[in-house]
Amino acid sequence: MVQRPFGADWSSDFWLAMVSLGFGTPVVAGIAVAHEKWCIMGTYVDILSHPWASHGVVGPWAVLYWALSIPVYLLIWDAWFYVLHLILHTEPVYSFSHANHHAFKPPVAWSGIAIDPIENFFSGLAPYLFPLLIPFPFVGYIPFHLYTVYALNICLVGWALFLHSSSTWPGTWWLMGPIYHNRHHATGRLKSGNYGAIFKVYDRLFGTLLEDSEGVPELAAWHAEEIASASAAAPAPGAHLGKRVSKGTSNGKRD
Repeated sequence: MVQRPFGADWSSDFWLAMVSLGFGTPVVAGIAVAHEKWCIMGTYVDILSHPWASHGVVGPWAVLYWALSIPVYLLIWDAWFYVLHLILHTEPVYSFSHANHHAFKPPVAWSGIAIDPIENFFSGLAPYLFPLLIPFPFVGYIPFHLYTVYALNICLVGWALFLHSSSTWPGTWWLMGPIYHNRHHATGRLKSGNYGAIFKVYDRLFGTLLEDSEGVPELAAWHAEEIASASAAAPAPGAHLGKRVSKGTSNGKRD
């Protein structure tokens, strides 16, 4: 794990994260109160009492809808995040706002929520809200279970912390990993890559996925210790053959 000593750099991550929470928390709470009063979003609160009941979404179908709505919500969330993240990497938005987030090198967990109020809207509030405001013919919105949406977005805050933890986990073919987001931070300013937060789907689809870490000296420097440790722990070529010969000699036999 890449580490930065406790000090000015680390504390700047922390204090900007506190600004982000101080701004975002009351806004989210205000939206929740407004929704309860005026129903401004496409949500429902009882999994078995689906708004599309008149269209046959009842009983087991309502539960199936709820289960399928979770990956659908996350895919829509990440699609909006991808687009808005691209906007954050254009001028003047980058220099005015997103550069504050990219100033933390290497990123640590606190960096995941160390964003100013402008970016808080782009990469926090907007992806959370937009899936709930998608028009749908005849029924108004695509309904999502309200408390599941709350739970997912709490989990996504934890995911943001992990994604910036400087872990070398690469994720999977479809799931974004911290080492990929580190590449995004190391590559830097306007022309970067790995813009997705949850999935690699949109980066693969639009040709912005950066998989090769060669030629990125900053990223190599961040992870030099891990690379050296992994090399030291790896068995030397032919080591298993030496063990085999040694075992045969101790038994008085020759292979």
